[in-house]
Amino acid sequence: MNHPYLFANVSRYWDDQGIGFARSCNVPDLDDTAMAFRVLRTNGYQISTDAFRHFNKDGQFMCYPGQSVETVTVMFNLYRASQTLFPGDKILNDAKNFSHKFLTEKRLTNKLLDRWIITKDLPGEVEYVLDVPWYASLPRLEARYYLEQYGGENDVWIAKTLYRMGNICNDKYLEMAKLDYNHCQAIHQMEWRQLQEYTCYLLFELP
Repeated sequence: MNHPYLFANVSRYWDDQGIGFARSCNVPDLDDTAMAFRVLRTNGYQISTDAFRHFNKDGQFMCYPGQSVETVTVMFNLYRASQTLFPGDKILNDAKNFSHKFLTEKRLTNKLLDRWIITKDLPGEVEYVLDVPWYASLPRLEARYYLEQYGGENDVWIAKTLYRMGNICNDKYLEMAKLDYNHCQAIHQMEWRQLQEYTCYLLFELP
């Protein structure tokens, strides 16, 4: 479901260096910039890739300039954003190659965990995006996998204390997503039965 108000609100806070993690924060970070970029570009907004140059230092992409170590969730969101690249998007292509290599190495060494969040199945999310190219991923199939990976209220963020963000991790979101998926599946099954009945009708009606 599209939410024009949400997209317009995100685009309002976007500038040539990306976007910060909160409306009151004007310090861009790569994690939120990548998520915002993907949301806006996949919903028809003409948005420049130049913001990603702000996070690129000598071929390495970091959440904040000057960092020396990056995390799985940041590279995961960067890789997802990079999948929307157009021909000629060099900086986004560089981001794609860097994040893909990072995530692949973490996968091979069984280190697909993150220091900032305790989540139900981050390894499963990363493995899906690595194994199924975006152009080959069906939205309903991706949603079905995410129903198993999303932890709802059990997901916990890590800072100086452990905390939850109710607007992001909420069991009601999970419940509504399951209802929506089941409703969609029921429609598909009904259409399939109707198609089979119509096919049988045509066969019996042939001279």
